[in-house]
Amino acid sequence: MKSMDAEVLEVNRLVFAIDTNVLLDFYAGGRTNTPESKRLVDRCISNDVHMIVACHQLKDLFYGMQVSLKRELREVGGEVSEAGAVAIREAAWACVVNAATLYEMVGADLSDVWMAIRYKTIHPDFEDDLVIAAAVRGNATHLVTNDQQLLRNTAKATSLVHAITSAEALALLAA
Repeated sequence: MKSMDAEVLEVNRLVFAIDTNVLLDFYAGGRTNTPESKRLVDRCISNDVHMIVACHQLKDLFYGMQVSLKRELREVGGEVSEAGAVAIREAAWACVVNAATLYEMVGADLSDVWMAIRYKTIHPDFEDDLVIAAAVRGNATHLVTNDQQLLRNTAKATSLVHAITSAEALALLAA
């Protein structure tokens, strides 16, 4: 039987690379996988589980947050005024700043581009392939994504970092 300290040490060895869709689930809310993504990030923080994000994902978070917030406003019958657009942009900036404090940022260089090009034979989405390259660069034990196609395609490639959903990552932390 393992001691509590041994269990904590095992959890601390986990390194989760967080995909952009999980970031958006966490920050935007109201998405299908928001509850699991929020619980996952909270659990990782409380258990000191290392989380990494590729720097380029922050631009996608910034853009995705603005799109999401504008859509939410329109769904309740509102229009996006100039002042509203400014407020939405500031909210997106706040998400980027928060992400920069929660996650370790993994940089990229030309080698990541070449790795992503090589991964095209496994998964045809360049942005996802850059995230895979960042996960490899950051020595992630798991890539946490809710992208079903990415999960299916990476499951076939044993040479890549193991991709799991945010719900599966929660289960892994609970084990």
